[in-house]
Amino acid sequence: MKHFLLVCFAIFIALPANAFWPFTSKKTKTSADSDIPTFNEEDSPARRRQKETTPTKKEDKVSVEHLEKLSKAGNPNAQLALGKMYFEGIGGVKQDVKKAIELFRQAAEKGSGPAMFNLGVCYDGGIGVTRDLDSAMHWYTQAADNGVAEAQVKVAIIAEAQGDYEITMKYLRIRAAAGDITSKRKVAFMILNGLGPAATASEAVALLKEAAEAGDTRAQVRLADCYQRGLGVEVNYPETFSWLILAAQDGDPEAQAKLAYCYQHGIGTAKNSDQAATWYENSAKSGYAPAQVALGSCYREGAGVTLNLKKAAAYFRDAADQGDFLGEYCLGMATLNGEGVDADDKEAFRWFKLSAEQGYGPAQVQLGLCYENGRGTETNGAEAFFWYGKAAAQEDPEGCLHKGLCLYHGVGTPINKEKAKEAISHAVALGSAAAITQMEELFEN
Repeated sequence: MKHFLLVCFAIFIALPANAFWPFTSKKTKTSADSDIPTFNEEDSPARRRQKETTPTKKEDKVSVEHLEKLSKAGNPNAQLALGKMYFEGIGGVKQDVKKAIELFRQAAEKGSGPAMFNLGVCYDGGIGVTRDLDSAMHWYTQAADNGVAEAQVKVAIIAEAQGDYEITMKYLRIRAAAGDITSKRKVAFMILNGLGPAATASEAVALLKEAAEAGDTRAQVRLADCYQRGLGVEVNYPETFSWLILAAQDGDPEAQAKLAYCYQHGIGTAKNSDQAATWYENSAKSGYAPAQVALGSCYREGAGVTLNLKKAAAYFRDAADQGDFLGEYCLGMATLNGEGVDADDKEAFRWFKLSAEQGYGPAQVQLGLCYENGRGTETNGAEAFFWYGKAAAQEDPEGCLHKGLCLYHGVGTPINKEKAKEAISHAVALGSAAAITQMEELFEN
């Protein structure tokens, strides 16, 4: 039978702060940083301490007889301990999960928080009972409100998965107040993402600082973001750089990529294209797609590395194969122009479409051009106008320009010179040099 974490009264003390919610480097995506917590039941301190304190065989018989007497007398601690023995078949008793559950229930009804948690585990996993997530959540919550740390984490995990951020925040704050570093970071992330009860960005920064100073690399990266954006704190590029270098040296791929960007653009430090390329490469080796795109751009431009279009295209492909919209776009451009790969309009069209469908404005413009000019696909004015409109809606200057040209010439839409002028004028305001030329040629002569 698969082992599950069961909490016993004798060992439920002095829990390490960050034992139950370890960071996972994989980005999720609920938000850019909503790292869904995991719960390693086998490796928990409670489980390890239980193993260390298992009675010797000579003591088994005496211990069981003593616990049986105490249990029948209604002692909840004895019921809990005996229930665990029956659950796992240890201490000289034959495994009997149903009996274990009954003992847990008796202890839980007398107010034992660990027993409540154990009942939650059983209902959660369908162990000895019909799986019932509502009952699991009920007992987890009861245990959480009785101060069981594992239960507080479990309730937060389940509530977050259900989108109940108020409950999630409630129990995360309890763990954060108890000194749990990862919970402090998680609370800060939720505040910055506008999840749960309203709170200030400055509070999030304070929590991030506590976690960052304790060595939490993910908190260090987000704290650097706050200094870079002026979110909850004044803009401070040296602070951005300082926190990123700590996290980067600790091997965080996102921090390495952002540190490279700092070197590339002189943010909080002097510009250094060699250092930028080195840190992009470190990050790219970890499979971090944004770094792969950036390193590809370095090879395409010969910035910090020897110009090499084949390597550039290879890095773009690595990112594109992960579904990164910028990698898809860059690979599409390389394929369209035959830079480092064979020119192939159909392949370019395919990559542009994948990127455009993720909402990337420049890819939407390129996809529109493919449809308008019949490159890699059949000519389709209506589709061209549609994708130009998508890009224009995102304030993409080239999207506005091409939308205006379609309206002026009647490509995929009826001619409407008034709306055409409006769209092209907006492209000018957004900084399109080509739009300035078009305004002069179409409307000022």
